[in-house]
Amino acid sequence: MESISGAVRELLERARQLEPGRDEAVTGEMRDGIVEVGRAAQALQGLLLAMVAEGDRLGIARGGIGPWLATVLDVTEGRARGLAQDARLLATVPQIEQEMCSGSIGQDSVRAVARTVKAVRRTGLDPAPEVAETLRVAREHGTRAGLERVRALEEHTDPGSVEARHAQQRERSYARIGVAADREMHRCEILLDPARGAVLQAAVELQVAEMIRARQFDGTELAPQDVRTT
Repeated sequence: MESISGAVRELLERARQLEPGRDEAVTGEMRDGIVEVGRAAQALQGLLLAMVAEGDRLGIARGGIGPWLATVLDVTEGRARGLAQDARLLATVPQIEQEMCSGSIGQDSVRAVARTVKAVRRTGLDPAPEVAETLRVAREHGTRAGLERVRALEEHTDPGSVEARHAQQRERSYARIGVAADREMHRCEILLDPARGAVLQAAVELQVAEMIRARQFDGTELAPQDVRTT
């Protein structure tokens, strides 16, 4: 880990001394480095889940593994409980552990796999074939397609469950946009259900597409550099 951190810091120092587009070699190194570090992080996430499951089985934490994780990791109690639950679900399909720790599976796909196991477990059937299919769909068609497959599976194994969950999510949705005390900075707090979130995402993507079009075809910038990159 220290060797990776050292190499990344050295690359960052070199990159920060350059102007954009001035050194293709460093640009390529940065691109490759992002992929390598990202995959390493995903591999570590898989290993963490495997260790959490085993720690839970061994009873290493008095009061439960979830509350303990919240105290030793920089996560909320809700996130810690979710991590523990996913770890337990994945541990019931030991044949996928190697792939989960390979670095090729991201957090969203891990969540899709855990939800697949949970959905199939209601039927009493072997979850392995369904897990394999979820991973295949995610690999070939993207993570979003994998999650869509999971939602369909959840509805098939427990009719009405998806709509009930969406109703709860809609009830929890909110968007608060206000002005800070200095009357200049804006504060936004947003928690949206899938439908409202998709509408907001589409609106943002539409605006970004217009900014790109104006830059490429009109030679104009609709927003300052620091706005375009945040």
